Amino acid sequence: MERKIILLFALIVNLIPITAKEVNLELNEVEKNGIPIGKLFEYYEDTTGKLQIEDITSEEYKDKFIQSKIDSLSFGFKDSAYWLKLKVKNSTDKDISWILELGYPMIDQIKLFSPNLNGGFSLVSEGDEKPFKERKIHYRNFLFEMNEQSEGFKEYFIRIQSTSSINLPMFAWGIQNLTEKINKEQTLLGMSYGIIFIMIFYNLFIFISTKDRSYLYYILFVLFYGTFLITLNGVAFEYLWPNWVWWANHCLPFFICTASLFGLLFARNFLNTRKIKPKFTIWMNILMVIAGIGMSVSLFFKYSIGIKIATVLAAVTVGTLLLVGILCQIKGYRPARYYLIAWSALIFGITAFVLKTFGIIPNNFFTQWGLQIGAVMEMFLLSLGLADKINDLKTEKEKAQKELNIAYGRFVPHEFLNFLDKKSILDVNLGDQILKQMTVLFCDIRSFTSLSEQMTPKENFNFINSYLGRVVPVFRKNNGIVDKFIGDGIMALFPNNPDDAVHAALEVLAKISEYNLERLSHSLEPIRVGIGIHTGNLMLGTIGNDEFMQGSVISDTVNLASRIETLTKKVGATLLISKAVLEKLQNQSEYLLRYIGNVKVKGKTIETAVYEIFDGDDSIVKNLKSKTKNDFAKGVELFYNKEYLSARSYFESVIEVFPEDKASKTYLVRLKEKT
Repeated sequence: MERKIILLFALIVNLIPITAKEVNLELNEVEKNGIPIGKLFEYYEDTTGKLQIEDITSEEYKDKFIQSKIDSLSFGFKDSAYWLKLKVKNSTDKDISWILELGYPMIDQIKLFSPNLNGGFSLVSEGDEKPFKERKIHYRNFLFEMNEQSEGFKEYFIRIQSTSSINLPMFAWGIQNLTEKINKEQTLLGMSYGIIFIMIFYNLFIFISTKDRSYLYYILFVLFYGTFLITLNGVAFEYLWPNWVWWANHCLPFFICTASLFGLLFARNFLNTRKIKPKFTIWMNILMVIAGIGMSVSLFFKYSIGIKIATVLAAVTVGTLLLVGILCQIKGYRPARYYLIAWSALIFGITAFVLKTFGIIPNNFFTQWGLQIGAVMEMFLLSLGLADKINDLKTEKEKAQKELNIAYGRFVPHEFLNFLDKKSILDVNLGDQILKQMTVLFCDIRSFTSLSEQMTPKENFNFINSYLGRVVPVFRKNNGIVDKFIGDGIMALFPNNPDDAVHAALEVLAKISEYNLERLSHSLEPIRVGIGIHTGNLMLGTIGNDEFMQGSVISDTVNLASRIETLTKKVGATLLISKAVLEKLQNQSEYLLRYIGNVKVKGKTIETAVYEIFDGDDSIVKNLKSKTKNDFAKGVELFYNKEYLSARSYFESVIEVFPEDKASKTYLVRLKEKT
């Protein structure tokens, strides 16, 4: 029984090499499309780097090759040389020409050994250590022309050695298929690079308009990242520096480090990490220092050292940029949302590239083109984030301007800006002015000097603010604007109609009556005010100089309103209005009125009739003025008709009924002077 088992095992072992299928490149399949042929290669790692074609084709190494199991070979950073073996079979009855493509343009040395008719090998050398013009086929990737005879079989050997990452995406192409592929590829690359440079100019305009340094850092990031991409793809060596071999072999890690530096600067400023994540900012600053060191190493040391530093830096920077975005989003910083979405796309592409570079994941469409796809998506999405930040800046600016206007509104009325057609106090210039018809009201406290002498400075301020706190809201309530405070006096403007001013004045008098009751309860002396109102045209604008200016109104209307208010002291009235105001009142009959006389502005010859509205007086005074109204009016009329003796009798009649009528007493004094 044991003998039978041993014989059966020996039979199986002997049958395996007979039934194993040989791995060949069948060219009848290649004629139609370019296919990845990584699985068709066998490879051997020459750790010494000294083996020659004669050694590698000897019987000693025949069985040391390892069959590839992936479509795209990737060995990462290695000092070894790699030998590849490819068996090609042409099963057709005609000769076939085809193209072998190595799709990674950063390989230093590529030697293709093709069997010839003499039993030896023909050599074709390529690599980025040679000037671009020396390539047999001028293309960003490495292309090799291959020819197979009908019913033929060949065994090719390729020697690869590079200080860069050894990534070997290999493709077999028919000539027509390759031409179509190159045309499509150039279109896609042109579009992706076009988008990159459009983003550069787009953000340049934003930077010029906003002066925000984060946009400058983003421009520089996109510039160096874009240059890194066209270098990685071999386009830069083909078009920008085809004869500068040294630079072509050192610039890639330089661009990676520079892009990392400006990417970190952009994130730090865009996300305002100094304020939101100050401790994390220290880590970002350390990475920036490493990026600066990496830039120097890339230019002055071996490429293998620079590219390893740059690749590790890129991987760490990717994680940092993603993490800082997450942390700022958790903190509730709004711009972090778009930042996180946009950078996630790029970070995905960069991560795939880094993992492919180190040979951790295979080379495929997404790992090969992830950088371009991620870059385009990142720039498109981040443009939304940048626009959103502009909107945030605009909102913040508007908010700040609104707060500034509110603050300045305590000193310059908002309506003042509206009259001058200005949105902000910052827009107001010296000399801005407008002609407008308004009603001017002056209100002044009687005997304020004697009142203030009884108070300390602090009590004076408290008293004034207590008084103004009661009366100022009344003016605003009645569509008035407090233009200025003159000590205890108030100047208010009413742009709509005189009724607003009169209603405000009467309401102020009612408030003062309430205030006096409160003062009396604290054994404080009651206060009295005088109010003068006039309406007419005035100039509203700014006066002063470039260093200091203020809003003001200038016209005879203002002067006359002030003059009328001053007259209240002389005639003992609380509220006087001009004839111009009276004529524009919508309903004169609702007020208790009496004609006081005429007044004129100093320096002017034209007099203005003045009327007293005594609705705001206490009930006793109102009754007395109502009873004597006709006699008083007749006396005033006779006075201005120069019938002084007759006028005297009427004023004396008023005094008999109303002994405290100061207006009649004033006329009697004037009559005494006349007679």
